[in-house]
Amino acid sequence: MKLESLSCCEKYRKEVASVCFQEWESECRSLGIHSVGDYMDAMEHTVVAHDKEWMGCVSLESEDLSTHGHLGPWLTSLYVKPQYRNRGIGKRLVRSVLKEGLYLWCYHELKGFYEKLGFKCIELFGDKYIMRYK
Repeated sequence: MKLESLSCCEKYRKEVASVCFQEWESECRSLGIHSVGDYMDAMEHTVVAHDKEWMGCVSLESEDLSTHGHLGPWLTSLYVKPQYRNRGIGKRLVRSVLKEGLYLWCYHELKGFYEKLGFKCIELFGDKYIMRYK
C-alpha cells in the first residue's frame, strides 16, 4: 500500500470526492460545498492510500467548522472503504498528516481512536468533540 498526495493520483479524485461528499453531505453544505464538483475544488491537501484501487483518504483543510474559524488547520475527511477497515489504514493516514496544532472534530464513537493517536479533547460542541493534537 502507498500513501500519496491525491495530486499524484488524479485518477481517484472524482470517486474520493463523491464518497466523501455523500458521507458528510450536511457538514459540507454548512461550509458552502453543495456538490461533488464543489468538493473536488475544495480538496486542499488530500492523501490517499492505494494499491490497485484507492482504499482510504484523509485531508488537511484551513477551515472545517464555520463556528470555529479561529482554529486550524483541520484534519478532515478521514475515510477508509469498509472492505479495508480494521487493517491500520486509518492510523497510517492520520499519522501521514499529523503536526502539532492540528484540530479535528468527531463524534463519541471515534473519540478513543483519536486519543490513542495523541489528540486531546478541548471542547464539547453539541454532539461533537473538538480535539487538538498535542
